[in-house]
Formats: sequence, structure tokens, C-alpha cells
Amino acid sequence: MILVGTSVLVVATQPTKTLFTTDSRATAVLTPLASNLTGPLGRIGPIFVYDPPTGAFVMFGGHRSQAGVGGTWEYKAGRWTNLSLTTMPPPRSLASAVYDPTLGGVLMFGGNGGPFPSYLNDTWLFKNGSWTDLTPNLVGHRSPSATYGAGFTYDAKDGYALLFGGMLASGYSNSTWAFRNNTWFQPSCVGAGCHAPIPMVGPSLTYDPSIQRVVLYGGYGYPPHAFATQLNGTYRFLNGNWSPAIHATPRHSPGGLYEQSTQWDPSCQCLVMFGGINGVAHPTDHTWEYVNFTWIPVLTPSPPPGMYMEQLAYDPTSHSMILFGGELFNNIPNSHLWVFAGGSWTKL
Repeated sequence: MILVGTSVLVVATQPTKTLFTTDSRATAVLTPLASNLTGPLGRIGPIFVYDPPTGAFVMFGGHRSQAGVGGTWEYKAGRWTNLSLTTMPPPRSLASAVYDPTLGGVLMFGGNGGPFPSYLNDTWLFKNGSWTDLTPNLVGHRSPSATYGAGFTYDAKDGYALLFGGMLASGYSNSTWAFRNNTWFQPSCVGAGCHAPIPMVGPSLTYDPSIQRVVLYGGYGYPPHAFATQLNGTYRFLNGNWSPAIHATPRHSPGGLYEQSTQWDPSCQCLVMFGGINGVAHPTDHTWEYVNFTWIPVLTPSPPPGMYMEQLAYDPTSHSMILFGGELFNNIPNSHLWVFAGGSWTKL
């Protein structure tokens, strides 16, 4: 146990095992990846975001047995560290979080507190090992409605964090919000080319540098003249405008999904998507890549079990995707870390 300022760091010290992962699709260089299996209990719907200034993944929240879980952990170089902080957000799951380079930290909004359902609309920043509640000092005291399960990403082209959809106390949302300079605002969606997605919860929202657009996929909502169901649409966002990705037609897509996880992978210059609840209400174990406006299935040996509400983040150190959290079949929380590199999954 190490005392640093007002924080107690509990560091796992069990022996590690060494795995190997492929640096990129273009090379066959193998890099040792230490893994320590001592860490947080499995949880459903946590945040799990890579924090470049520290080189660590920040994990917070989630739920077990319908109860929100608190606690902030960092994962770095194969080891989990439990940060016992004096100030933390209230426990929650299905919060929306992303690294914001203009703030130099992990930005988090909303979530589902406890007892479920409990809708939150607070805004927090995790930076330099501590949490700060930004809510009291928001410009105009304005923020999105209390929401959980919204898509959230940093839109590098437009220069703000972008939030879409989610579950409100009154039902599904299709509101679009942006955060910049301590201010929440709604980008204007104008012109004939603006086609905002329908109200939904649980879409994946990811910035794609190759096309300089935010890409939205899936979600759960009410299509026109239909019952609520898993959605299979792909949308793009730029400069306040939504437009359907015409080339990503349903027959060339993963099918209806929600609460899947998607992240940009520089190794393949593509978006990588895993898991989610499919059209027959089963957690999937499918991996997809989105490149050149096309969804491509990736046939991987020994993938993680089907799950949803998991989190996927890119590790620039090992040039791989790291997956944590999520719900397996029969409401079992996933307690394992998985690595995706070179087209294959490895359990740590």
C-alpha cells in the first residue's frame, strides 16, 4: 500500500504471466504483454477509457446484481491499481465517458445510479489521478437531461466531445449535445442533408479519423411503424449534421445491435466493434471492422463469450484493443480482460 497525497494506492503484486500480442497487421513483431489477474470484480456497464497523460486505462463504476458499483481503478502495464480517492462520483453504470484532449482528462456524463433506474446528469472530469465535479460551474448551468446509455466520443474534426441518444426517464432520446470550454450546447442540425437518427439507447459512437467523421451504429429504439427493437443503421456526423452512411446498407452490416462497444484501431486503420445484444435478444461474440464505409466480419478463433455493455479501448503501448466489463448470458458480469490484436482475441 502506497500513500500519495490524499490517495491510497493498492497495487496488485501477484506474479505476472507473459502473453504475446502482434504489434500491427503490417508486421509480425511480438511484444511481451504482462498481465496481472488481481483486479476489480467483474461489472456490467463500467467506463474504461485510455488516459494518454498517464498511459493507463481508467475504470470506474458499473453494476452488479442491479446495484451500482463505485471505485476508481487504473490498469497499466498488466497491473490493476485501486485508487482510494477522497472525492469520487456517486456509483453508477452505463455512464458516458471519453478522453477529451482539450481538458487533458477523462470526461464523464450521466449514467444509471441506484437503486435502478436512477437517471443522472452530472458532469465529471478525471485528471491527474483525481475527480472533479464540473457540474456546479457549467456555463449557464446547462446540461443534457439525466441520461444513461448514450453514445459519447471526441469529435476531433469539430473540436468537441459529442453525446447522442440514451435513456431518459421519459423514454428514448435522439438529442445531440456537444461539450467544449466547460459548456454543454446543442450543435445545429440544418439543411437537406440532416437526418438525425431516431430516438435510441445503447448506440456505439466513435470518431473515425480516416473519414474525419463520427460514426454511429445500432442502438435500441422504435423504427417507423414498428415495435422497439435493435437497430442496424450506420450514421455519420460532421459540423452539426447527421447523415445516413449510404454504403453501409443493412445487408452489409452486423445486423440489429445495441450496447456493443466500438473503438478506432490505428493498427488496421478501421473501427473495431465487438459484442452487443442482437435481434433475437442474445449477447453476441462477433467482431466487425468498419473500413471504407463498409462493415466486414472478422472470423476470430476463440473470441470472448457473447456479451454486451462491455468497454473496448485502444492501447498504443501494445498496439492492441483491451476489453473489460460487460454482461454475459444469464446476467453474469464479465471479470476478464481480453486483448484483440492481429485479428485474434486473447484472454488475460
